Amino acid sequence: MGKPTGFLEYLRELPLDRPALERIQDWNEFHCHMAENDLRTQAARCMDCGTPFCHTGKLLSGMASGCPINNLIPEWNDLIYRGLWREALDRLHKTNNFPEFTGRVCPAPCEGSCTLGINCPPVTIKNIEVSIIDKAWEEGWVAPQPPTVRTGKKVAVVGSGPAGLCAAAQLNKAGHTVTVFERADRPGGLLMYGIPNMKLDKQKVVLPRIAQMEAEGVKFLTNTAVGVKDQGGVYLSTNKGDLFTAADAVPTVSGNPLSIAGVNVNKLVSDPSDSQTLYLLTAADGLYYTNDISKGWQKISILPDKGINDLAVDPNEHCTLYLALTNKIYKSSDCGRSFNQIYANNNAESQITTLAVETADSNHIYSGDSLGVVRRSLDGGATWAAIQTLSEGIAKIVISPEDNNIVLTVSIHSKLYRFNANGDTSGSDLTAYSNKFDDKNWQDLNTNLNEFAIGNNFRDLIYSPLDNVVLLATDKVLLKSSDNGASWGKIKLLTADAQTKINALAVNPKNYKEIYYVTDTTFYKTLDGGATWSSKQLATTRTGSSLVVSADNGNLIYLGVAKASKQAIPVKYNY
Repeated sequence: MGKPTGFLEYLRELPLDRPALERIQDWNEFHCHMAENDLRTQAARCMDCGTPFCHTGKLLSGMASGCPINNLIPEWNDLIYRGLWREALDRLHKTNNFPEFTGRVCPAPCEGSCTLGINCPPVTIKNIEVSIIDKAWEEGWVAPQPPTVRTGKKVAVVGSGPAGLCAAAQLNKAGHTVTVFERADRPGGLLMYGIPNMKLDKQKVVLPRIAQMEAEGVKFLTNTAVGVKDQGGVYLSTNKGDLFTAADAVPTVSGNPLSIAGVNVNKLVSDPSDSQTLYLLTAADGLYYTNDISKGWQKISILPDKGINDLAVDPNEHCTLYLALTNKIYKSSDCGRSFNQIYANNNAESQITTLAVETADSNHIYSGDSLGVVRRSLDGGATWAAIQTLSEGIAKIVISPEDNNIVLTVSIHSKLYRFNANGDTSGSDLTAYSNKFDDKNWQDLNTNLNEFAIGNNFRDLIYSPLDNVVLLATDKVLLKSSDNGASWGKIKLLTADAQTKINALAVNPKNYKEIYYVTDTTFYKTLDGGATWSSKQLATTRTGSSLVVSADNGNLIYLGVAKASKQAIPVKYNY
């Protein structure tokens, strides 16, 4: 108990929350702490109950009464009243592995069972609990305590939610070697992905405890689903992403279907002149295509399985394909039945990373490589000329659908540049543009991007064909431009910048306000340009890697997935 007469002398008080106008500006927690003297006063209200009910978890007629984990509440209330914080932490940790979690998100049945609550407001048990553990972290009292003796037994824990973490902590404390398997890309389960940051801060609260567990010897293996069969490589939605179903059958010559469920999809490419035709580029399983996804996929067997970096389809010639394969470019004029080499880079370290074909004149083709060289062909790939050399590799080249003379180039670290094909009619030597820019041919657009913390990891750059709106996605932000990259605006997402982790981006070709993106585990969509967003967990244990919206039917969305590599998280996990 606290002060014997405290419940008669003091009223229940809780700390003030951050003002609403302040907290809507960020995703941070909005509950604050009380001053120490005020908290001790609240602890003093814990009365000398003959039979305290707060700390004994029971189900009475199906309703929870008291603390489900039997926290020694009267004891640490008394210790806080007497200013013995370290001793209060010890009593708290006797029954609770993670009081920083329960002290924030538990519905506090202990307070509903507080004897004082019969005729007065109950003791502020939950606030006292979280104050104890937060002070302990601040003072450095919470430190790794690995077991002194190992039993030699190994234990696997499936799932790293609250229950999995508790089991892992207790088993590790007993001396067993514990590995926690988690299907998501980071541990925490509900703590990481089910509770908003304003209630439970991931960086300041969840990850420090996981780091402590790692330091004590617990191993976390993320991106690992246990007991789940490998799932489809491509999914199809007919209702703007509300529901995805696997579309992974590959008919062979004999008609027997094979599954591409195990392939890692790097990119899905649609045919601009035939929305039924779709190409599937994989990391190590070659190139597939379909002319009708309901009838399955076929593999272009004349190509190697590895080294395919990009594919561009001639927007005016249905069966004309351009393929980036390692440091070479190939062309097919018969829908992939045969390919002819049209360019080879003598530098074996170079990789052709991106291809783009003009709509107005499909003889005009652009390529970018891993060494930063942008090349152009004006004769369907017969001859090529370097028109720019940037300081880092090229990630993607896109051509404005409204004016094919405007070409945007983005580097692997999200540096953006614009080429004006009209600017070279005066006979300028474009080969002289080695990381040089002017107002005639090449413009550096990064000054206007510097106001946004876009990060260094490029994800996608796309034009909306109907509106000529360009969207730029990095792993942190999504930006929109209506003037070919001269100025940008930020589209507000459901998640904070540091949590976004965009993998792929798509837009309805007929309505730029319908934007879709996918992360490792979640599909997001907006139908109003970003004013409101909805999200849906992927129907697969694999990570989203590519998105395509049908040019003819905006309800049809194709989702490519890839198998994430199993990885043990580092102690200082980058949230």
